[in-house]
Amino acid sequence: MNDKFIVTTVENITLMLPLEGLIDVNEEKNRLNKELKNINLEIDIINKRLNNPMFIEKAPSNVINEVKTKQRIYTQRKFEIEKALLNI
Repeated sequence: MNDKFIVTTVENITLMLPLEGLIDVNEEKNRLNKELKNINLEIDIINKRLNNPMFIEKAPSNVINEVKTKQRIYTQRKFEIEKALLNI
């Protein structure tokens, strides 16, 4: 039996989807790793901006809030990708 599944939880329901025959596992791992690398680069850029006192001092509050929102979105996506990589 194939032990390669994607496991996810939706509204307290755990779903296990078999990967065999659906996707090329190595290709999907490569795709996810590439996306993870790009997300890590974006997070680094955002963190540098938010840790820059000049940016915080001079940027309008709405711009700072937008950057913080992007940071949360990228961090959540990073978590999702890492979880997917563990389940492949």
